[in-house]
Amino acid sequence: MDNVQRSDGRWVSVGDIVASPSFNGRGIIKRIDRTPHGIQVTVSFKQPVGSSQPGVALNENREHAFNPNELVAQRGRQREDILRQALRRQRDTGHPLDGSWLTTEELEFLLELGRKASGRQQDTRPTAHPGAADAGIRITRLLGEAIGAAQLITAGGDGEYGKPRLLTEIASMVASPDPARAARLLGDAERVARSSAAVWGSQPVIDVAKAVVATDPDRALRLARSITNESGRAHALADIARALAAADPDRAARVFDDAERLARSITGWAMRMIALKAVAVAVAATDPDRALRLARSITEDLKRESALVAIAEALAAADPDRAARVFDDAERLAQSMTDENPKARALAAIARALAATDPDRAARLLDDAERLAESITHLHSKSVTLRILVEALAGTDPDGAERIAWSIPNPGRENWGEDQKALALAVIATAVAATDPDRAARLLDDAERLARSMAIQPPSALAKAMAATDPDRALRLARSILMDGLLKVRALVVIARALATTDPDRGVRLLDDAERVARSITDNPYLRAQALVDIAKAWAEW
Repeated sequence: MDNVQRSDGRWVSVGDIVASPSFNGRGIIKRIDRTPHGIQVTVSFKQPVGSSQPGVALNENREHAFNPNELVAQRGRQREDILRQALRRQRDTGHPLDGSWLTTEELEFLLELGRKASGRQQDTRPTAHPGAADAGIRITRLLGEAIGAAQLITAGGDGEYGKPRLLTEIASMVASPDPARAARLLGDAERVARSSAAVWGSQPVIDVAKAVVATDPDRALRLARSITNESGRAHALADIARALAAADPDRAARVFDDAERLARSITGWAMRMIALKAVAVAVAATDPDRALRLARSITEDLKRESALVAIAEALAAADPDRAARVFDDAERLAQSMTDENPKARALAAIARALAATDPDRAARLLDDAERLAESITHLHSKSVTLRILVEALAGTDPDGAERIAWSIPNPGRENWGEDQKALALAVIATAVAATDPDRAARLLDDAERLARSMAIQPPSALAKAMAATDPDRALRLARSILMDGLLKVRALVVIARALATTDPDRGVRLLDDAERVARSITDNPYLRAQALVDIAKAWAEW
């Protein structure tokens, strides 16, 4: 364990300088263990226990165990000196500090030191923009808090499904400055993924396998082969093979062989189709012949069509003639479908892929897709399909896209249609902003009005679409509409990123706001941890 909460609500962490009323001298917490009798904190004392004489030699090997409630964290000059040294080390190496042990007061102290140091160096070492000098410290603090929140996610509780992926995200961010800590986090992620597989299935294990494949392909393969669900195992092997393809093409080919054999051996038809599509899409970039053979063995129309489109896109740059023939196959397959909803979406996917190279054909396909979408009787499916058509059409025919957007129906249940309509209008506004800013502003007015009328939270994608064109509007929407904490954090992060080059001061303030919102999430440790990681990622790009 890296830290533990005392009964008074305070935290003590590995690396803290502490004292105990029952002993003289100060020590450093070396480790925190969970024992059958409770939490045990092992402290290595800097003076021999029982001695308070000044100048006594340090004794780092004198360790004693305590209940965390017995310990008193030490502050004062020595602590400030340690923090100053930590700041200098961070500046010299350029790496984030391993500072999950920092209190809020200490973080503020470090930030102030950082600002002073930055001011002294301003003439000789320019920073990218305000806030850049603090980024490493902020990232360290955010990730430390995220790890603490992740430790509170319990088995069977909210967030257990996403905990392995969350831990792998944190591990990837701390791997360079602290590989040992990254390894511990990946170990925790693997344990959670394996122990919860019976409840949550194979996806958490796949997430961990994909996270370790670049640094430890043997471990990734062991994880993939431990998945009991055959379709999930084939999917994981295909993803690992794709990740290996550039560095070790021979091994990647062998893993693709394993994935294909497994996919073809699955007895359940639906799961076999899913696995075959996953392998076909994964191998498309490195072995298009094999990908095509796999795709043509898929007997479920929509999956075969989407696999063919992915393969054609992979071929387009290197072999455009062959890609065109594969698109032909995909279109013939899509036109043969009898269900209007998947057929319309399939045609839209082909049109979107062809928009840049064959706009006339793309327009014809979108016309066909629109006619099919209008005949869909299930209103929610119809609203989603029409929004997909708008996204495919916005860049080449904004008039047609807007006409379709306004035709999106509202099924009357929790405003399902209104959120699709608002998002569609924002997508069109983004597409026309550079050439027709007045029209973009009008579309965003309409999108904002619809968003405010919703009985449910607007999709976070709406804030993203608005932020690209009108950050002020996106910010007003994010602050005025009742969102849960994670959605609001993500909206603020998206807007801050949009402002990074045009108004970095304001972007920094929005990331500060996002931190305050994240720390206000107290009822769900997974949401709190994910929000903190999202903010840390934004700082890493700053």
